[in-house]
Amino acid sequence: MINYNISMSTKIDYRIKKVLISELQIKKACKKAAIWVNKTYANLKKPLIIVAILRGAVLFFGELLKNISIDVETDFIAFSSYNGKTSQQFKPKLIADIRFNIKDRDVLIVEDVIDTGSTIFEAIQLFKKRKPKSIKVISLIKKKLNILTFKPNYSCFTVGKEFIVGFGLDYQQIFRNLPYIGILKDKYIKN
Repeated sequence: MINYNISMSTKIDYRIKKVLISELQIKKACKKAAIWVNKTYANLKKPLIIVAILRGAVLFFGELLKNISIDVETDFIAFSSYNGKTSQQFKPKLIADIRFNIKDRDVLIVEDVIDTGSTIFEAIQLFKKRKPKSIKVISLIKKKLNILTFKPNYSCFTVGKEFIVGFGLDYQQIFRNLPYIGILKDKYIKN
């Protein structure tokens, strides 16, 4: 059976059990998310500061930026918490901070996936201390298992608890380059 949501030129990696979100679905969702950003921040007097959480959000960030028409300044922040595992191992630790002064500025945090919610919680707490005018969060994926019940201001997709890879999401630093999001076969997960 042909899955018409997958581009005919997209080869599915043999370690993927199932494609959950196709490349085409991702591109459409990113365009829709950019429309939300453009409308939400249409009347700013200063450029919006968009901060991507490294490394997973990079592809989502890039696809989103291509479709944003308002003025923006971009930056990155990085936390460490997974250590090559499939679930969070400890409280997220800041390993790379932003360069901008965000005081009295509107900030949009771009996150790849919100699962436990602890990384985005840490980022928000850190930014609140710097007194921005506003902080909002946009995520590519929100998992249903979100134990902190954190709700992003905008999310492109909601998925279950399965371990997913692709389009920035990794397992032991690989699979980020897949143009789709899929479920990794259990036999390739070492716990």
